[in-house]
Amino acid sequence: MMRCSISPQGLTAHSGAHGVISGKTIALDGKPLAQSKRALVTALRRAENADVKWNAARDSVDDNWGHGPAGVVGLHATLTLPGAPWNIVLLDPSGAPKGPAHRLNGPLEITPADATIWYLLER
Repeated sequence: MMRCSISPQGLTAHSGAHGVISGKTIALDGKPLAQSKRALVTALRRAENADVKWNAARDSVDDNWGHGPAGVVGLHATLTLPGAPWNIVLLDPSGAPKGPAHRLNGPLEITPADATIWYLLER
């Protein structure tokens, strides 16, 4: 499990057995995150188009980018959020809610079972 925290500059990640988290936290109302009423967390382990052709060193695809839709690998992470409490809504690929909001009583636990890379935080 990766342990992550949020600083005023955004998501800080720590590498673990599964690589490094790629993520960003953005206050949607322009306030510092600890004072924000709405924020978006984006978190994933890896994303890649189908049929991408990497070179032997796996450091370039040249012009062999493959095609969509991209495959995304989820992750297990615990994200400590400033200024709690928060309500969280998981978002689908179009940005629409996947279900009702639920209250966070502690850190945000991110798992591949969430089947999303977007988490809307509100209070």
